[in-house]
Amino acid sequence: MARTASCESSAATQPQGVRTADPEIAVSYDVANNAVCVTMRNSGTAACRFTVRSNAYRIGGGPWVFLAPAGGNVNKGWPVSASGNWYDFSVTVDTQPAFRRRFASP
Repeated sequence: MARTASCESSAATQPQGVRTADPEIAVSYDVANNAVCVTMRNSGTAACRFTVRSNAYRIGGGPWVFLAPAGGNVNKGWPVSASGNWYDFSVTVDTQPAFRRRFASP
């Protein structure tokens, strides 16, 4: 089978000079404070907005919107003791309509 340049290329699909966001989420649990902690990472070259929406267990408030600068992180924690330490929320990003992450307590 012949090799082609397109199969071996790792070039970005964006035109040169175009700035894009590269978002991702990490979730952890703070046992000492009974809180779920969210780290919103943007390793891209353009800022993006993360939106966190409660799916269940949290009454009132939200959605919460956070601006993550290019190459930056945003950290946020929410106490969950009032809901028996249960949580269920989704995160979307303004620059990538297909980006959706859902996190729920086991």
